Amino acid sequence: MRCLLPVLVATAVVSAAASDALASCPRNGGTLCNVPGNVSQVAATWYTLNYTNPSGPESYTSFMHVVWADDRSAATNGTDIFMNSYASCLDSTGAAGIPVVTAPGEQSSPVIVQSGRAPPSLFEPHDFGVIVAWVDRRGVDADIYARRFYGSPPHAPWDTAEAPICNAEGDQTSPVMVRSERGGAVLGWIDGRSGTLQIYAQLVDSAGIGLWGTNGIPVCSAAGNQELLQAAADGAGGAYFCWLDHRSGSALYAMRLTHDGLPASGWNADGNLVADGVQLTGDPRIFVDAGGLAVSWTDMRDDPDGDVFAQRLGTDGSAVAGWSAGGNAVAAGSGAQRMDDFVSDGAGGCYIVWESEPVGGDVDLYASRLDADGAVVSGWPAVVSAAPGRQDHARAVGGGDLFVIFSDDRRGERDICATRRRPDGTMPPGSWTANGIVVSGASDEQDFPVVVPDPFNGYVHSAWIDYRDRAVNGSDLYGGTVHPDGTVDVPRVLAPVRVTLGAPRPNPARAGASLSLDLTASRRVDVDVLDCAGRKVRTLLSETLPAGRREVAWDGRTDRGSMSGPGVYFVRARIGSESLQRPLVVTR
Repeated sequence: MRCLLPVLVATAVVSAAASDALASCPRNGGTLCNVPGNVSQVAATWYTLNYTNPSGPESYTSFMHVVWADDRSAATNGTDIFMNSYASCLDSTGAAGIPVVTAPGEQSSPVIVQSGRAPPSLFEPHDFGVIVAWVDRRGVDADIYARRFYGSPPHAPWDTAEAPICNAEGDQTSPVMVRSERGGAVLGWIDGRSGTLQIYAQLVDSAGIGLWGTNGIPVCSAAGNQELLQAAADGAGGAYFCWLDHRSGSALYAMRLTHDGLPASGWNADGNLVADGVQLTGDPRIFVDAGGLAVSWTDMRDDPDGDVFAQRLGTDGSAVAGWSAGGNAVAAGSGAQRMDDFVSDGAGGCYIVWESEPVGGDVDLYASRLDADGAVVSGWPAVVSAAPGRQDHARAVGGGDLFVIFSDDRRGERDICATRRRPDGTMPPGSWTANGIVVSGASDEQDFPVVVPDPFNGYVHSAWIDYRDRAVNGSDLYGGTVHPDGTVDVPRVLAPVRVTLGAPRPNPARAGASLSLDLTASRRVDVDVLDCAGRKVRTLLSETLPAGRREVAWDGRTDRGSMSGPGVYFVRARIGSESLQRPLVVTR
C-alpha cells in the first residue's frame, strides 16, 4: 500500500480550565514583576501566532510582551533587561519575569517588536517570535545588541543568546526598531563612530544576520548632530526614520529606506525636510499609513511654553496638500501644550493627544482628530480628562475608536486611568465616564503606562510602573486589561495551553530519532509512533508532564521489541481529544 505524506499541523491549541483562585482579574492590575529592585524604561508589543488548518478556521495564540530595564542585580552586575508576557488579565501573585540579557555592565533602553517572516507557508507560524534590542555597555563603548524569543526548538543562535547588531567604535545609543514584513526587523540608532551624532540602520533577518553590511549603513551622515530618532515600518520590508537635525539650524528630517537599504524613490540622501526652524521639546511621534509618513511634535518656535504641531509627507517624500511647510498647528494658546501621543485613525487621518497646562492651572488632557488633508474633523477637539490635579503621560491606540490610557493624580497619588472616544468625538456606551475610568488605583504611585491593542477582540492591554510595595521592592511592573465597554475587573479568560512538537531529528533515520516537545502548562500527554495506516507501533510517552521542554526519543523498535521496517511513520502527540503529528521516514 502506498503511503502518502499528509499536510501536517505543527501546533495544537487546547483551552485550560480556570481554577477558583483565578476566577477573576485582580483589581488594580496584576503582577508582571515584583521582585526587590527597580524597573524602568518599559516597552511593549503585541505578538500573534496563527496556524492555518485545512479542515477548519485558523487558530490564534496572542500575547502582550513587555520588556524593561531591571536593577535587581545592579550592585554586582549593572542594570539588566527582563521580559514577561500575558494573554488576558493577570494574576496578583508574585512574578519575576525572564532574563533577556544579564551580561556585566549596563543594559538599557530596551525596544521590542514582533519579528516579521514572509511569506508564511501553510502550517507554519505566520509570525516568528519577538525581537528585543537594547543599548549594551559590556565593553568600552555603548553598542546595540538584540535577541529573538521564538517558541521551540531554537532556529538560530540568537534564539538562545544575544547577538551584537552594531559594535562599531564610539557610542551607539537610542535604538528604535520596527518589524520587517519580509522577515526579521529593521533597527536604527544614534551613532557616534564619526565623532558627531549620525543616524545608522540595520536590517536583521530571522536568523539574526545583518543584511545591510557590518555594523549597519548610514541613514543620515549630514554635518551636525542628529537626535530624537523615531521609526515606523513602511509595510514593504523597509522603514521610515524621522529625527531632529542640526545640519543647518534645527529642523525635522525623515528618510524612507527600502528593504535593500536604499532611499525609496523620491527620498534624498540624508533625508527629506519635514519642518524647518523647529524648536522641539520632547520626542516627536510618528506613524505610517497608506498616505505616507505622519509626524507630530511639541514646538517652542512661537511660544516658549510649547505648542503642538503635525505634518505629513507622501510615500515618495513629497508634500501633501493641506499641510503647511512648517507643519499644521494643532494646539496653541496661552500656557503649555505638550504632545503625548499620535496615532492613525484608520481612515487616512490621525488622532493627537496632548497635555494642556494653562498658566496657574491644572494639567488636563485633550485630543483632536485631523483628516488626511490636515483639517480638524467635526466634533473635535475633545476633553480626555479635566479632573482636578495633573493628567499626563498619555498613550493612545487608534485605528477606529481612540483609546487613551494616562497617569492621573486627582486623589493625591498617581493612578492609571483610561478613556475611549468614537471617531465623531463622542463617548461610547458602557462603563466609560467623563475624565476616565480607573484602571489601577492601588496605594502609592502608578505611572508611565504603555499600551497595545489585542487585534482580535477589541481589548486593550497595558502595563505600568507601580510603587504599591515601594518600601520592600522599590518600583514594580503591573499590567491589566481594559475591555471595549470600559470594564476592567472581569472574568478571567485564560490563555490557551499550547503543545508544540518539533521535527524529528534525523529525518530520514536509519535506526531511531528524537523530537522536542513543549508545553505551556502542565497536562497529560500521550506520544505514540504510528505507521502509515494509522496503527500504533510504539507508545513513547503517556503521563502528566509539567510545563517546559523535553526530548522524546524513539529507538526504532515496536512495543514488542522488534525493529520496525523501513517506511513512513508518524509521531503523534495528544492532549485530550486534540492531536498533532510529525512524519518520520525510516530507512534500513
